[in-house]
Amino acid sequence: MTRSANATPTPKRRCQTITEKFEILQQIDSAERMHESRGCQEKIAAQWQISPSTVTIIKKDKEKIYQVMEVVGEGSNRKHLNRLNGAFPKVDERLALWHAHHCDTMQISHLCLRIKAMDFHQDLRELGEERSEFHASNGWLQNFCQRHGIKSIRDHG
Repeated sequence: MTRSANATPTPKRRCQTITEKFEILQQIDSAERMHESRGCQEKIAAQWQISPSTVTIIKKDKEKIYQVMEVVGEGSNRKHLNRLNGAFPKVDERLALWHAHHCDTMQISHLCLRIKAMDFHQDLRELGEERSEFHASNGWLQNFCQRHGIKSIRDHG
């Protein structure tokens, strides 16, 4: 089966970042406010070189995208809506707050983060808010750092 000469090429599949999805939503909202919603998704799809169904999916996930944007902020390279909190959201939240409070005054190693995470989990278990086992494995720590934009910086000299 061959394509006709007049058929438009299918855009190459590419995953948009949350920031790009947010910008697409702003364009959709702007068009809807101006009562130009008829055909706006096709125009936006052509502008971003994506399929109209992708625009529809982005519109459907509007609330999730706004929620993620509140957490990660503009300019994020994050592409996925899930993996925002991890398996232990209360530990994540406490450790992220602790890190934000202490990262300016002292260097925090990955070992220190793991120990602090275990301490927070133990505190939550004693309060009855966590029931499952938690090991603060290397994989958990790597994902935690990725979720919260924590980079490992080593001083030399």
